[in-house]
Amino acid sequence: MNTKTPLSIIAADARIVGAVTSTGEVQVEGRVEGELRAEALVISREGRVKGTVHAGSAVIHGCAEDTLYVRELRLMPGSRLVGDVNYQTLMIEGGAILDGLCRPQARTAPAGSISQMDGSKRPDSAQTSNNPPQWPFR
Repeated sequence: MNTKTPLSIIAADARIVGAVTSTGEVQVEGRVEGELRAEALVISREGRVKGTVHAGSAVIHGCAEDTLYVRELRLMPGSRLVGDVNYQTLMIEGGAILDGLCRPQARTAPAGSISQMDGSKRPDSAQTSNNPPQWPFR
């Protein structure tokens, strides 16, 4: 975590129903039911999030349910994600459970960058939708 960004902790005994928004990192040790927007999200082993998530990065040790829009997602051993994931980078550790659709999103990369190194183009059927999700922070 960048020491200049704030850290918000939702404690193990807390249950939040409604929207949670942070320009920094949110660490969920309790329960969140509703939309969650943060630059960085960590769901602890006992943490639970049920609702749409928009995050720059997310590390899940516990459980998440609904749709995630993330640039980078890491599912840790023992984690459970039930829902659809729209991502740029996805890492799934052994023992993690993912039950839903995974949709890779195009990276914004300049022409000739490493992501276009092989010079090939994806077929039209593999192109992302015309309305990609809006990331909470650019």
